[in-house]
Formats: sequence, structure tokens, C-alpha cells
Amino acid sequence: MAQSLVEKVSSIRRSQHGPVVCVLLLLIPFCLCDMFASEIVRNFQTELMTLLLLAAAYFVGFSDANARPHGAPNGKAVAAKKMSPPKAAPPAGDYQARQQPVRTVGRLASQIPRNATGVSGPPKDAWSSQEEAHEAIKRLSPMKVSEQKEADMQVLAQAKQGHIAPDASTYSKIMDACNRLNHVEMALELYSEMLQKGVPYDTEHQLISSHIVSKFFKLVAENLDEKRMRETGLQLLDIIQAHKVAPTNAVQNCLICSWKSKLPDDVLKVFVKLRAQGVSLSSTAYRCIMAAYERTEPERTLKLYDEMVERGVKLDRVAYNAALCACSHLGMADQALELFEKMPEHSLVPNGKTYGAVIKACTSTGKMKEAVDLFDSMREAGIEPNQFAFHDAIQSCVRIRRVGRAVALYGEMARAGVPPCDKTFAYLSKECLKRGLKEIADQISQDGADSKAAQARGERPPAPRPPPGLEELLRREGTEAAGDAVDAGPA
Repeated sequence: MAQSLVEKVSSIRRSQHGPVVCVLLLLIPFCLCDMFASEIVRNFQTELMTLLLLAAAYFVGFSDANARPHGAPNGKAVAAKKMSPPKAAPPAGDYQARQQPVRTVGRLASQIPRNATGVSGPPKDAWSSQEEAHEAIKRLSPMKVSEQKEADMQVLAQAKQGHIAPDASTYSKIMDACNRLNHVEMALELYSEMLQKGVPYDTEHQLISSHIVSKFFKLVAENLDEKRMRETGLQLLDIIQAHKVAPTNAVQNCLICSWKSKLPDDVLKVFVKLRAQGVSLSSTAYRCIMAAYERTEPERTLKLYDEMVERGVKLDRVAYNAALCACSHLGMADQALELFEKMPEHSLVPNGKTYGAVIKACTSTGKMKEAVDLFDSMREAGIEPNQFAFHDAIQSCVRIRRVGRAVALYGEMARAGVPPCDKTFAYLSKECLKRGLKEIADQISQDGADSKAAQARGERPPAPRPPPGLEELLRREGTEAAGDAVDAGPA
């Protein structure tokens, strides 16, 4: 009995959780003694411990015959792994689903050197068919890191010498080896071959894993120079889609950066087409489309803005300014002001274009006071207005009967070196003349004529001269404003 007990304890000890089970079982009799304080339990604690150990060993099933060596794989886990069904590949047209990582397909016998795994395989004549060879490869133990690296290097060496047939299965092996070794030279060489010969297909085997494809073409895109990316970028997108995989955000951004975010019409149309096909665009691609259509198709720009917010795509200032500009062109001043107030929620800081778009939206819809307040806030933030923001502010000042402030802004343009646009000269001189300010109106008209003449000669327009009588006009206007405030106050 003692020998049998020793064997049972040894079997439990060799199991995965053996030490924990033994400690718990040894503590049980003593816990019973403390709990019940019974003479019977104290007298027979040895027999109780024996019975408990035997019962536990029998219940758990750790006998010498069935006990697995320490460190061996769990039989139940292996069985469960074998029983799990293979993952179904998503439909070919579902690009978003295809972007999810997919397990690498099994290694094929034709793709792995005989001595790469460190395990001697069966003789060549023992394999009666290609299918048996594939099954034999699947039964090999996983490679160590050093063995995998050696195998990848052999694969790339054979590919460089042209000893591997250009089919889908071998292309997959080469692409996977390039990914693991970060082998840029071979990746670009394989990309050049695809440009010349197209994408290989192998109907006898599975499609190349989307994970391998995405990682490989990310390596290619990040190492193409700008010139070659501009020349072959659209073909790169076609090749990726031919592998039934959507271009990743990294690849999209590499193409956009090669054009300095100023996409030609043909490239822009490709991104619009990708979106229509259900491809998830990068935030950079979104803002390029929005900026391209902010004036010609402002409704599309606002639709893209709503789509970015709904999908949780990060907004940058270029995309935000495009939405504000679209609101301005559509006369949606309230929406523009609302978006402007929400900029801090997106961790964005307004710049000159931001202020200019909102000021324009307010001026075009009669919100003149809001436009002037925004102009003042812009200058307080240290942002220098351009000629268009100056013009909108001048127009707003005139509309709220502050002609002196409008003429003062005209003078500030001269000191800031900002040349007024033609419509500023014409508008301000006309409004001054209507109010009896003929001397100022004549001066502004002459400045406009001098500016046009300089532009015709190809010269820089001269700086406008300070309008005469401006101080008196501002003083009179300030007195009138103060009187209006008193009249509007409580009695």
C-alpha cells in the first residue's frame, strides 16, 4: 500500500498542477482536526490522509500509465486545437473585413529547403503525391528563430537567382520572408516584377494571406522614392486590390505625401472611387478630398465631415477648415460658428484660414457684428489677417455704420504691407463718397489706380497712403457711438 501511495503521489507531483494539489491534500486532515476537534479524526489522521490522496489521484486521473511528462503539451488543449474549425475567409469584395489580420497559410513543401527546419524529412520516393508532401510539412515542429531566419535567407537567395517559379504560393513565401527580414531590396524587386508581369494566381492553393500582403506592400510603399511613387502609385493600389486586399492607411498616406497633399485629378478620383467601393480611407485621404471640393461641391465636403465624425476618424485642421469653408460658401453662418466653437473638443487651434472662413460666412449672411468681433479676436491671437479678411472686416464695419473704423483698417493694411484687393479700393471709396468724405474717397481711388498700373507693368503695387482726416473722422465717430450708447441705456 505504501508503494502504491508513493506511486500515486509521484504521478500527481509530475503533473502540471501536482505541487499545488499535494499541498492542498496534505492540509485537509489538519484542517479537519482544527475544525471538528474530534479524537477520532486525530487518531486516524494518517489513514484519512492516505484515503484522501488515493481518492484525489483516482478522481483527477493522474496514474502512472496516463501521466504525461513534465512540460509535455496538454492533451486536451491539443485535441481542442485540432477540433477547432478553420476560419472562413471574408468575401472578396469586403475590403474592410479583409484588412483584419489573417493567419499565415501553411508552409508548402515546394517552398521550404529540405534542411531548413532542422528535422530530417522522409525520402523523396516516400512521397507519392504533392498532397502527401504538404501533409508532411504540416506535421513538422515549429521553427526556431535562427532556423526561420536561415530558411528565409535561403528563400530570398533562390528568388534572387530566379530558381523559384513565379506562382502565388512561392510569391507568398518570398513576401513573408521579406516581411520578417525587412528586406527592402528584394521587396522592391518583387514589386517591379509584379508591375511587369502582373499578379500571379494559383487556383490549387489558398489566396495569399491578407496580413502578409498588407505588411509587404507597406514595406514597399515606405521605401519607394517620391518620383517612383508618383509614377507607379496608382498601379500599386491596383496590385494590392488584385490580391483581394484593401490599401492600408499607411500605403494611402505614402502616395498622398509623394504629391505633397496636392493630388492631381486622376489620383483624387481614385480615392473617391476607393471610398465608393467601401475602402476605409485614411484621415489624410479624407481631408484631401474635402479640401478639393470645399468650393466646387461644398455639400460633398460637409457629408465627408459628418462621415469622419460618425466613424471616429481623427480630424485635422485642414479637414476642419474645409468644412468651415463649405459652410461659408453655402451661407451657413450659424453652422460655421457652431463648428468654430467646437474646435477645442478636437484639440485644434484656429489659424488664419479658420478665422477667414468664419468671418466670410458671417459677412455673407448679415452677421456683421460677429464678423468684426471675430476679426478682433484673430488679431488678439497674434494672427495677421490676409487681404480677404481685411476686406470682409471693412465691409462689416461699413454696414454697422463705423466708416471711420473701416478707413482705419484700410490704413492698417498699408502699415502691415498687405496690398488691398481691387474690390476693397472700389467698395471703400464708393461708401466714403456716399457719406460726403470726398477727400478720403479720392485718395483711396487714386491708390487703386496706382495699384492697377503697377500690376500692369509687372511691378509690386505701392503701399497705400494714409487717408487724410482720419483722426477727425474717428473722433467724431467715437462721439456718436458714445451718444448712441447713452440713448440706448436705461432711463
